[in-house]
Amino acid sequence: MTKNELIEQIRSVNRSAQIEFLESFTQDELLAYLHQLKELERERHRIELMELVAAD
Repeated sequence: MTKNELIEQIRSVNRSAQIEFLESFTQDELLAYLHQLKELERERHRIELMELVAAD
């Protein structure tokens, strides 16, 4: 994935991330950050699912 693609992916999850700020990081750093965001997103969905099951 290119640096621009990584930035687009990051901004799709974290809309408040500014392009200019993200451009200051290396491709490896952006990839690591994207992985962290995706993991947090998965955890958030898991918790929401557990709450839905518990509400039934």
